[in-house]
Amino acid sequence: MIECKDMSTEDIERRLGEVTAEMAEIRAQIFGAKGHAAETGEYSDSNSFNRANTALRFKGREHQALQLEFGRRRKEIRRAHNATTERSFVDVARERLDHVTFRALMDEAVARADNKETL
Repeated sequence: MIECKDMSTEDIERRLGEVTAEMAEIRAQIFGAKGHAAETGEYSDSNSFNRANTALRFKGREHQALQLEFGRRRKEIRRAHNATTERSFVDVARERLDHVTFRALMDEAVARADNKETL
C-alpha cells in the first residue's frame, strides 16, 4: 500500500480513480467466476478466487486510506478559505462602518463566540 500523506492532492485524486477502476475489475472477475459456477457447476480455481478476494480487500484498504487523506485535505482547504473570508469580512466592515457600530458588532460577536466555547 502507498503512503498517501506524501502524495499531492491531485495524485491522491488520480489514484482514487485508478483504485476504484481496479476494484471494479476485480469485482467483475469474482462475479464472473460466481456466475460461471452457478451456470455450469464448475468452480474456478480456489487459489485464483482467494487471490482475487484478497486483492479486493487490499484495494479497499488503499481506497479508504486515500479517501481519508483526501477528505482531511479538503477540510483543511475549507477551513483556510472560511478563515480568509471571515477576515476579509471584518476588514470590509471596519472600512465601511463607523467605529461605534463596528465596535458594537465586534463585541457581540466575541460574546457569542465565548458562549459557544462554553457549551
